[in-house]
Amino acid sequence: MMSRHALTSLLMCLSFSATLHAEVHSHGQGQVLIAQQNNQWVIELILPAADVLGFEHAPETQQQKNTIKQFKALTKSPEKFVSLQPNCEFVSKNLTLPSDEHEEHHGHGHEHEHEKESHGDVQLSIEYRCLSQLEGITFPILKAYQSLASLSVEWITDSGQGATKITSSNTGISF
Repeated sequence: MMSRHALTSLLMCLSFSATLHAEVHSHGQGQVLIAQQNNQWVIELILPAADVLGFEHAPETQQQKNTIKQFKALTKSPEKFVSLQPNCEFVSKNLTLPSDEHEEHHGHGHEHEHEKESHGDVQLSIEYRCLSQLEGITFPILKAYQSLASLSVEWITDSGQGATKITSSNTGISF
C-alpha cells in the first residue's frame, strides 16, 4: 500500500511540471493533475474562479458569499466534477478558494495593497481508492460550467504518464 506522502509527492511533481509549462492565467481554461499508485488516485482540479464562481476575489457581497456557500455544497458531490468507474470509492477531498488564500495571506497582520486585476483559482483535490484498474475518467464539470472551455490534463499512473486537452465535446480521457 502506498503512503499518502508518496502520492502527494507524485502530485507535486506533476504540479511543478505544469507550473513550468503553464501559460498565463486564462479564463475558460482549467487544469487537471492526476497521480496514481496502486489503488490510490488523487485528482486535482485547478479552475479559474471567474468560470466556476463568477468572480476571482474574496466575496464582497451577500450574493458572492452565497455563491461560495453553494459551490462548497456542490463539492460534497465529487461526481459533479469527476466521474470514475463504479469500482472506485471516494476517500477525501480538499477545497481551496481564492478567499481562503486571501485570509491566509492576511493572517500576518500586514497591510497590503491589492491589485484590482488579481487572478484567483479554485483548487479541488479529490482522493479515490479503486478496486481494479481504472480505464478512464470523465469530467462532467465541463458540461456544468459553459465558460470553462477546456481542461489541460496531465497524469502519472503505474502504467505511464501522459497529457491531453479535453473540452465539453470530449470530456473524457483513457489510460
